[in-house]
Amino acid sequence: MKTALLFALATAALAVDELPQRDGREPLDFEPSLRLTDVKPAAGGKTVPWETPLPDLDRARAEAERAQRTAERWNQLQRKGVVSKVEAERAGLKAVRATLRYQQAHVAAQRTHLASFKERAARNEVSLALLATAQNDLVRSEGLLAEAEALAQRTDLEFAQNQLERQRKLVAAGIGSKSLLQKAKSELERVQPTPAPR
Repeated sequence: MKTALLFALATAALAVDELPQRDGREPLDFEPSLRLTDVKPAAGGKTVPWETPLPDLDRARAEAERAQRTAERWNQLQRKGVVSKVEAERAGLKAVRATLRYQQAHVAAQRTHLASFKERAARNEVSLALLATAQNDLVRSEGLLAEAEALAQRTDLEFAQNQLERQRKLVAAGIGSKSLLQKAKSELERVQPTPAPR
């Protein structure tokens, strides 16, 4: 009974006081015109796609750093006589290849960033100076990639030459395998650069 009485009093009070109605007119004073796109990102947080590092880039960087540390450790162990020279060379080869993969991922990320900056510059959201900086970063990254590719080719070639020389010495000493010698020859032929046409 009391609940029904309270309900009747509340509806009567609402009927007396007209509530503000919105019928397509301007927003009321207490309604902010804030949109979700107006919210600034939190300090230190990377929420914008062109600022967020690509997962492949982070993974490639971590693998390159890990492979480099491993190669350094194997070189130290080789100098102490704990591991063979072949094992140290293989660790160095893996480090060079991991660095190459990182540089490839870095160039891909820079290209993605530059494409995003170009789109934003077309909408006047990014200054031309920032766009020029992104282009310069891409050129530098492509230069580092070219250096990493050249180093990887040289390292592959040196490793294949060393392997062939080792197999020849083993066969000459009578303890080697001709099949391993043939495999080393074919690997050297595979990694040798093709001469440029004249």
